[in-house]
Amino acid sequence: MAALVRTVQLKILQQQKQAIWMSQRGMTSNTKRKGFSLKSMRRLQQDYDISYTGLNRFLQKRLKEEFEKSESFIPERHQFLGPDLATAHFVVAREGSVKFVGNDRWFKEDENKNNFLPNRPVMDMYLEAINCSNTMISYRGLDNFIDLEYLKYLNFSNCHHVDDWFMSRLHQFSETLEFLDISGCKNVTDRGLECLHILKKLQGLKLSDMDHVENLDLIVLLLQERFPDCVIFGIDSKPQKQIETDINSKPQIITEKDSGTKPHLQIKTRT
Repeated sequence: MAALVRTVQLKILQQQKQAIWMSQRGMTSNTKRKGFSLKSMRRLQQDYDISYTGLNRFLQKRLKEEFEKSESFIPERHQFLGPDLATAHFVVAREGSVKFVGNDRWFKEDENKNNFLPNRPVMDMYLEAINCSNTMISYRGLDNFIDLEYLKYLNFSNCHHVDDWFMSRLHQFSETLEFLDISGCKNVTDRGLECLHILKKLQGLKLSDMDHVENLDLIVLLLQERFPDCVIFGIDSKPQKQIETDINSKPQIITEKDSGTKPHLQIKTRT
């Protein structure tokens, strides 16, 4: 990184000197010198922060812009391939893997960047499971996860960009999703976990390495009350004394009668 920053610094200084030299000699955008216009010279004469910190900040900004652009929804891709295949291509291109209904094979890129997914529409090819663990996916990427009517399994474990805003976007899977893994997602807080109440068919939830979440034990009890048939993995068992304390202060779902609004997840202890 230091070598790259130094190279950029030298390049900018060289171009600025050349722009100043040209402007002093009255060269304009009509100058025949290839590659330089008046607009380019004005840009080069601006006061840039070419310190290591300034250039590092500039490079990070560019990387962020490219990352956000890479997650953009491409309507043409979905229109041509259909939502399931289009989403599959989006996922495997980011080092994830996918599985289709009736097929035990997980599709992912090999060392040669081949994913073996069809590049044309295929009938009766529906996504059933998506594994995005350890990828860079963010909430913007969920724009590509649309109209997945058969999706039952999602794994976003150890994804740095999965946060509370990301969790609030999971409502689009409320009618089909049965298993969710968000283990190790350090940017998910108790507010993000409260969004899980919208997943109507949830049967399995993995929350390993989530000790940073405040009131995690109470939220788990609340989720178990909301989803009696859901198995929650990754939560360490507690001493009997602590379990008794939790039972005595077991959280409830606030109902419409209690709050005047629709039922939602919120901690309300019994007194």
